[in-house]
Amino acid sequence: MYEFETLEYQAIENVLRDGNDVTRNDDVTTYGGIAHYGLGQWLNLCWTHYYAQTFYWHQEIETHRHYRREIFRSDQIKPKPILIEEHWQDDEHALSTLRSYVNMGRVKLQADGQVLEGMRGLQVHGGDVFPPALHAAAAAVVGIEHHPPRKKDDTL
Repeated sequence: MYEFETLEYQAIENVLRDGNDVTRNDDVTTYGGIAHYGLGQWLNLCWTHYYAQTFYWHQEIETHRHYRREIFRSDQIKPKPILIEEHWQDDEHALSTLRSYVNMGRVKLQADGQVLEGMRGLQVHGGDVFPPALHAAAAAVVGIEHHPPRKKDDTL
């Protein structure tokens, strides 16, 4: 598994700037535009670049229902993702699974990526709360551990 794309998001759909907002960069003036990128844009990017449609999640059920509802109501997200719930009782279990995958070379992280930064932060500062990128990576690794990808059998 490789860490290719990471995106911090605040909503499912992009949050647009007011049309009166002005941005100036290198003699170019832009009115409006995107204030914050949404998760929908990242899901579409994952589909168009990598044909990734299956994602693993682990969070409170009410939080999941809220985001799932927004994802499936969004006209921007096509095709709709497959969301698979992963269960674990202790976050330390998920973190140790992620660490073992990294140590075995089964997960390749970006040197300047948010996941590696989150792992370093937990080692230095400790804490009970995963940074979001680390939580997402742990859900993906636990998901692959519980539901390993299978090669298509053409003999059937």
